[in-house]
Amino acid sequence: MERLIHIEMFRESNLLLDSLLQDSSSDSDSDDDDDDDSDDDISDSDNTVPTLITHYSRTIENRYLERGKYRNAGNRVMERDFGRSPVAKKPYWLNEDEFRQRYRMNRGSFEAVLDSIKENSIFVSVGKRKQRPVGHQLAVYMRFIGNSGIGSSASSLRNDMEFGFGSSYQYVRRVVKAINSSLQDQYSWPDPSERKSIANFFEEHYNLPFCVGIIDGTLHRLNTKPQSSDAADYHGRKGDTLSTLIVSDHKRRIRYYQAGWPGSAHDNRILRTSRLSCRFQEYFTPEEYMLGDSAFTNRSFVVTTYKEVSGHMLAHHKRKFNEIVKPPRAISEHTNGILKGRFPYLREIQMLISDDPKTILRIVQLFHSVVLLHNFLINIQDEGDDFLHADDDIDDDDDEDNQTIDTTVYNTGENDNKREWLMSHLEAIGIIL
Repeated sequence: MERLIHIEMFRESNLLLDSLLQDSSSDSDSDDDDDDDSDDDISDSDNTVPTLITHYSRTIENRYLERGKYRNAGNRVMERDFGRSPVAKKPYWLNEDEFRQRYRMNRGSFEAVLDSIKENSIFVSVGKRKQRPVGHQLAVYMRFIGNSGIGSSASSLRNDMEFGFGSSYQYVRRVVKAINSSLQDQYSWPDPSERKSIANFFEEHYNLPFCVGIIDGTLHRLNTKPQSSDAADYHGRKGDTLSTLIVSDHKRRIRYYQAGWPGSAHDNRILRTSRLSCRFQEYFTPEEYMLGDSAFTNRSFVVTTYKEVSGHMLAHHKRKFNEIVKPPRAISEHTNGILKGRFPYLREIQMLISDDPKTILRIVQLFHSVVLLHNFLINIQDEGDDFLHADDDIDDDDDEDNQTIDTTVYNTGENDNKREWLMSHLEAIGIIL
């Protein structure tokens, strides 16, 4: 009788135990694939009393049922994409163009990134099960940031890479940490010597002396509506978005950014609250400045275009000034275009934002890893022009429709001193007549 009672208890708890098995953590250092892939699920129809007693005993002793075998595709995708084809005339299954489209960089660039992160301590196994090769984990990360929206979801990654749900996301998290640690030297504000070199470039190519960068804002769509108390702040005419401020140099490398702001935040507000603005003396000499559009306030370190007011035509010299600074300002548009084109995840972010600060932190950490990778690839001459994405539907020049009005954007008074000085310089050398 007592045995039958135990058997009945086991049957009643069977569903709960199966649920626990499926929800067991994938965040450990071992690379277990998903429990819901087991081929040995227990069936009520063929369990004899002795079998039930055996499993029940193991449950009492070990808390969980004995795991079945995992359904594991092995390394088929990795062997296909990175291994040699048996056809002698085609040594790789993917040719160079196919590899670049799939993994967002050349084979040589992939190897360079791998060499830079593979010794990171995050890839040292501490459990009984060894981690997958670092190259496999990097490949999963590249497929994750190489897709947008639903394409970077757990189910899509699983079907694409043939790793488990939990394993794929664990690989992404590891690679993010490895890049942010091992490639941290790829992101920095230029020192005085480098700023002089950048300024020389802008003067030689655009007749703009002392310019050391281009500043611009960009938006990133959110695939899922935020479930936070400030959810309304993320919403605008262009949907739910995050706002990012980016300063790029003449090589389209990102030298400074502010990420994680709700989409309604005005670019000028983000700049005003940034360290770059609050402690600008640490970043600029009195002569140096950045170029920006008319959404920003003119300051000693920011020179903007003249804002055209509906129904009023700008004076000739102001229109000419705007024409002169338009080509160098396009550098920032190209930077944002390459960033979103090479890494489409940034076009439509597949992460839920809640009141838990960790949700935004995960997005910012991922964005930082993409910035480091973007700069690293440019520094090894993998510039990414072929990925340039014309993001016209979200990055309209001087567009304020998706942002809360910032009353400080109208450029008047002493803040115009640097722009007026630049205007005088252009007139003196005959560029503006």
